[in-house]
Amino acid sequence: MRGKLLKVTILAGIMALMAGGCSQREDKAADETETKAQQEAAVEETEEGAQGEEAVSEEGTEAEDAEMAPDFETVLSSGETVRLSDYRGKKVLLNFWATWCGYCIMEFPALERLSADYPEDLVVLAVDCGEDEATVQAFLEENEYSFLVGMDEDYEIQRLYPTNGIPYTVLIDENGAVMHRTTGIPSREEDEIYKFYRENLGLDER
Repeated sequence: MRGKLLKVTILAGIMALMAGGCSQREDKAADETETKAQQEAAVEETEEGAQGEEAVSEEGTEAEDAEMAPDFETVLSSGETVRLSDYRGKKVLLNFWATWCGYCIMEFPALERLSADYPEDLVVLAVDCGEDEATVQAFLEENEYSFLVGMDEDYEIQRLYPTNGIPYTVLIDENGAVMHRTTGIPSREEDEIYKFYRENLGLDER
């Protein structure tokens, strides 16, 4: 009997890890004191946990009861200051991430493709959570992604979009209403991630 209970407990723990993405760092002071070795361990742990990853998705509300995405201001990696509302008229894929999050990095090639394939219809805005500009810039220089990257060092933006883990992705329509939310990643495969977001954004197949 105890053997069966142990198996159930282990299975529940694995399912919770898979659905939740990377654990959210809630204490900024802890982030600042965390050693490089701890950061590397976090990346390794999340990458291992991505085996069989299933995203937790939630549909937006109906049009008549549409939930509007909270507006915010952020400084992009280019130095430009923008607001979410600047992109009305286009759909927005708003992604919360961090350089230490293995799940997050798995999604980026698919997000890059979406940004490149639908430049007239879609804005991909990836908001880094809790890290300083130097850390984010070093990552971007190494990887050369072209979609928009915003900064949220003090978690001010993420407080508007509460979640228990990252990556956390909010799909927003042309009028600023929430269409869909996803915690975690929908797949470990780039093509499947691309397809998942394309379909949930209502974009025509290319």
